[in-house]
Amino acid sequence: MREAVGLRGDKKGSEVAVFASARADGAASKAHTDASGAAPDAHVLAVAMRRLSQALDPMATKAHPLRDHPGAASWSADPPTPHDLRRTAATRLAALGTPSDLVSAILNHAPAGVTARVYNHHDDVAGKRTALTAWAREIERLASGASSGTVVTLRARRVGKRAA
Repeated sequence: MREAVGLRGDKKGSEVAVFASARADGAASKAHTDASGAAPDAHVLAVAMRRLSQALDPMATKAHPLRDHPGAASWSADPPTPHDLRRTAATRLAALGTPSDLVSAILNHAPAGVTARVYNHHDDVAGKRTALTAWAREIERLASGASSGTVVTLRARRVGKRAA
């Protein structure tokens, strides 16, 4: 995550996509293109994550700079998928107080119910921006190693005699 956040560089607060994607119709808006103007492959994130998993594998022939990172062993043992990232984002957005219907809209799920599908065409861009800004701050906080103050350290349970 720290690496992805670092890719933003001095563009903090601007609309820079670390992993942009093409629209469903194959066209790409200006916001969904790389520096050359080309739309990225729809599976670029999955491919990048798979390559990172292979590079972090202790048996890989070429050492990756992050191979000794504390999270590298768990990443290569059980590699996450883009769907895992979506699930994590949805869970964390909800934990940050984002309403479920807004989380669904952010994930680009089809609206449920007649009112949402037929009558209500408001896209709540402001609400999405607020939620995603809060999520970006949370990712930056996590990547910096700062504590939220809610982490509880658990001690290992002793195995042996029980107190009577």
